[in-house]
Amino acid sequence: MITISSLLNKEWHERYKRIANLNIRSSIYDVTNRCNLRCKGCFFFSSGEHEVAPEEMDIKKWENFIDREKSRGVNLAILIGGEPTLCL
Repeated sequence: MITISSLLNKEWHERYKRIANLNIRSSIYDVTNRCNLRCKGCFFFSSGEHEVAPEEMDIKKWENFIDREKSRGVNLAILIGGEPTLCL
């Protein structure tokens, strides 16, 4: 079968095949909108909405949520939003 990766050079195609075999099931989690940084490329502070989200969860709720996600088969968690480590 011809795939986009097979049209690239052989090294890239082999890399793609190795990654494809990892069976990655990812999910993206918007942890918080709190942030202590002011990155120039970030749109967050330009909106003027930089309050703590009312639905922000405490650590115990996150632990329970992560356990449920693991049982669902998620093996790669992508944390986004503000500065996620401020919730720790």
